[in-house]
Amino acid sequence: MSSMPELSAIPWAVRKQRNKRPHLPWAKSGKESGSESANNASGNTDSGNTKPQSPGNAQPEANAEAVATRKALGQSAERAARLKLESHGLVWVCSNFRCKVGEIDLIMRDGDQAVVVEVRTRTNARHGTALESIGHHKQRKISKAALYWWTTLGQRHFTGMRFDAVGMDPLSTDNSPNENTSASHMTWVKNAWMLD
Repeated sequence: MSSMPELSAIPWAVRKQRNKRPHLPWAKSGKESGSESANNASGNTDSGNTKPQSPGNAQPEANAEAVATRKALGQSAERAARLKLESHGLVWVCSNFRCKVGEIDLIMRDGDQAVVVEVRTRTNARHGTALESIGHHKQRKISKAALYWWTTLGQRHFTGMRFDAVGMDPLSTDNSPNENTSASHMTWVKNAWMLD
């Protein structure tokens, strides 16, 4: 009898004998992976079982270009949304307000009311519309950032606050990417959500 107290239904002797590594049917057995690592350590990478590298690891500069393209697309969408809202009489207050709890794309003035605007854009319709992408989690995050802005700056200058959303979707119905924001349909939703 061992001096170890039994803390589970499996006896200690059986637990001690069990294999520490779980068997995963899709993973290679220990013998194969050991010989492959030995081949790689000796510089022999011609083992017939070469794994293709994932696109994220193979081309970091391509990922950087994609990020820069998405960022530029988002900035042009925010400019287009700002121009549309200004054409409807709203006055720009600030863009891209960042704080420890999140970011607000646009803050506009509508009379004596502050308007917090979330701008979303889509290059294709594969994953739904731009406005559908503003889920409850995103609304809460924007609301927290807006409350932070309201308590630090907003309540001095405004009597109320509302949340609007601007979505930019491609005009074409196919799933091909559409980088041109001028060829997009813009939808503005006033009072898109309320504070909880």
